[in-house]
Amino acid sequence: MLNQWRREGTIRIPDVQRSLVWTTDQKRLLIDSLIREYDVPKVYLKQVLEDGIVYYDVYDGQQRLDAVYSYFEGKFSLGNEDSVNVDGVEVQIANNSYNELDARIKARLQQTNLSCVILEGFSQEQAEDMFLRLQHGTPLNAAEKRRAISGNMREVVKKLAEHQIFQKTDFVSYSDRRYAFEDSVSKVLHQFIHQDHVGISPGAIKKTYEANASITQNNKACVAFTSAANWITAHFDHPPLLKKFSFITLMWVIRELKETYALKGFETQISNAYNDFELERKLDGENDMEDQSQTFISYRDYARSDSTPNMRDRASILLSSILERVPELAHLDPKRGFDDVQREILFRRSRGVCQSCECDIDKNSFHADHIQPHSLGGTTSIENGQALCATCNLEKGAQAATL
Repeated sequence: MLNQWRREGTIRIPDVQRSLVWTTDQKRLLIDSLIREYDVPKVYLKQVLEDGIVYYDVYDGQQRLDAVYSYFEGKFSLGNEDSVNVDGVEVQIANNSYNELDARIKARLQQTNLSCVILEGFSQEQAEDMFLRLQHGTPLNAAEKRRAISGNMREVVKKLAEHQIFQKTDFVSYSDRRYAFEDSVSKVLHQFIHQDHVGISPGAIKKTYEANASITQNNKACVAFTSAANWITAHFDHPPLLKKFSFITLMWVIRELKETYALKGFETQISNAYNDFELERKLDGENDMEDQSQTFISYRDYARSDSTPNMRDRASILLSSILERVPELAHLDPKRGFDDVQREILFRRSRGVCQSCECDIDKNSFHADHIQPHSLGGTTSIENGQALCATCNLEKGAQAATL
């Protein structure tokens, strides 16, 4: 019937409606939902009689109708959806335009009915009041939508969102309005699962939910989340008042520290190092621009969004700051070589000069040296490290070998 009314020109868009705003992805999702025979919201039409002709003004559903008509007219194709089941047979629909659809899918789509509410006898004022009421409904946010994704991931996230780090006073600076705690958990867990600073867009996290439908609390990423959160709540004497971006960053850094360094005995120093970093960052922001620290300027810039590079650079700055403030931290394993973060700090401390002969050294080729030789029990820590030129380091090694 809607197609007939459209062909006859009796479906109209009243002035009160906003312009078309749906993205192609939103249109694809609607068509995919119709193909899979999912329920979609009703369309509200006001019946108007003018010059003996009955018109139908769209008061809610303009975006949906446009998506359907645009797909029928070949203006976009479906996304990367794999297939849909038709009478027990999986039929591929990925990247299909309307004309490319299997005949069975095309027939299903053609026979799909959109539920319509016809507003008969409504005045213009009543119709516009109805429009405003319909638009006052708040769309689901990403966290709310994730609660509808099948599988155990949503249950795991719900459980982790009950962790005491969210319950203790002033540990996070935001409330759980609209499942904000679950949103934070899902973003951190998403990165822990991938073991990298990967994008945290709703689409990317949705794929992680779907790929980990059978996940349990014993999963390595879930254990790492709980371990990091436990460490923070146990060892921060002063609540850190974490914003969302700070929560993501601190959880990543604590996980890195726990997996890489021997933290026992340094818990208070580490928590103080974080609190000092945050205090100095805030105080630095009150200075005139020319007097501000470049490190803090960069960190504030990286805090403006959760893009993958920004998250990676935030974590790098925070990790370096903690290691500089707690230089005694040594690797958990008896490794000999300094890692990239330690090398960066040792070079910065040297100011580009060999700590023995004071010649200029290059950031990419200097030698990271153990002050107390590794062979004599020296730890691979910043406190026991220094930057040397190749000549001085080789001479020192030769002297140690003769002892």
